[in-house]
Amino acid sequence: MEGMKRPNAIAPWLLIPLLFLASCQPAPEEPAPPSEPAPEIAAPREDDPPDVASEAEDVSGFSGAEAGAGDPFKGPAAVPKEKRPRRPPENLRMMVEVFRVPQARADQLVKMASHVEIYRALSELQEDGEAELETLLAANTKNRSEMSVESVVEYRHPTKPLFAEYEVENLGESMRATIRQLADDGAFNLEFSVEIVSLERLDDVAEAEGVVSRVPVFHVSSISTRLDCREHEPVLLGASTRGSASGDRPPEGEPMARMFFGRVTTDTFDPPEEGTVPEVPVCRIVFAIYSVDLLVAQQMLREARHSRELHPLLQARLEAGEAKLVHLHSITSGNAAEATDGDTYTYFYPTEFKLPEPADGVVLQSKLETRDLGWKLTTKPLIKDGVYDFAFYPEHVWLLKKEEQGGTLGRQVWQPVFATQRCNTRIFAELGQPTFFGTMSPAMNTGFAEVNPERKVWLGFVTIMRAE
Repeated sequence: MEGMKRPNAIAPWLLIPLLFLASCQPAPEEPAPPSEPAPEIAAPREDDPPDVASEAEDVSGFSGAEAGAGDPFKGPAAVPKEKRPRRPPENLRMMVEVFRVPQARADQLVKMASHVEIYRALSELQEDGEAELETLLAANTKNRSEMSVESVVEYRHPTKPLFAEYEVENLGESMRATIRQLADDGAFNLEFSVEIVSLERLDDVAEAEGVVSRVPVFHVSSISTRLDCREHEPVLLGASTRGSASGDRPPEGEPMARMFFGRVTTDTFDPPEEGTVPEVPVCRIVFAIYSVDLLVAQQMLREARHSRELHPLLQARLEAGEAKLVHLHSITSGNAAEATDGDTYTYFYPTEFKLPEPADGVVLQSKLETRDLGWKLTTKPLIKDGVYDFAFYPEHVWLLKKEEQGGTLGRQVWQPVFATQRCNTRIFAELGQPTFFGTMSPAMNTGFAEVNPERKVWLGFVTIMRAE
């Protein structure tokens, strides 16, 4: 009959779920392939780097015999890796010598073939009086750890008319360095910068009727470089002729050049064997500063590569009256605890002024600030297996003078001149052994002769003692 469906016909849309159910039926299993033995793991090579664990190392704590040579999870037992001896802790000492040499001599020296040859010839000129050692900076640090030494005078000077705003220029010597030990024993990569800033003169400038300010002229010598060097071999970091304060007049007298030499020395010591020294939860840190002549310090740091050699040389100088203890400080600290100690005075000084009208009146101080004068010490020791690893930051600030910087007919405007010595480093130290950490000398090249008239070098040592 037309228009009627056959009773046995299946609607097409009903076939979709049937096809889906058929696809979900599991396929007939195929025979499994024959099992393969576990891959063999190569034994570690003798030249594997000590800080990288080999895949063959058994970190489970069981030997191959205990685990079974046929263990399908571990495979054959690996050959145990031979434990390498621990590298002894060591500090890296950076020493910088700055020489003043006639320009003609410097021209001859820089054309020599090797750094060592230049330094040897320069040392002969120093002995003959033709070259002068201007300053010396030195500090110990750890591998890849940045350190800094500052022997400066903080000079405040106006930067806006009528003494409305001041800035601070650090005069003297400052050094920053990061030393990296290379794979070759006795080779280092040195990232280094040094700067010497001095006050050349003050020029009077009339700012308004009856108001005069004194504008400073600074001389800056600076070097920033990165290079590879060998242990205890002097390297010529740079040399330049001293510039003039004005482009239209040459320096008075014979032109002079500055030559910067640096050297890296490994300061090692023999640590106690592991487990032989009990952990000491509390330690006493003794901090001492000694003063010696510039040339004596140069000789001692040349001869002594290690603190255990340098300190006896210093003691001999003390007994002979050629050295002096200038400061002693002690602080007790727990392991991994930051400790600070200080002996300071609070000093108030003006930073803003109100000028009178008319200009022959009295200058008024409209704002004051404070500065702590004296000694401060911040440290954080980490004690492990008888070795002391600690950050170290001593600072010494003192008032050098009050500097007149102009003013009015009625009263002068003045600013304090602070002398500052800092050393910021991180070093290893041995229990009971004085360790050299760096120089903290008063600045030698500032334009103020009264800062360090005798040109003394202050050598800093730290000794770790048990506090039981």
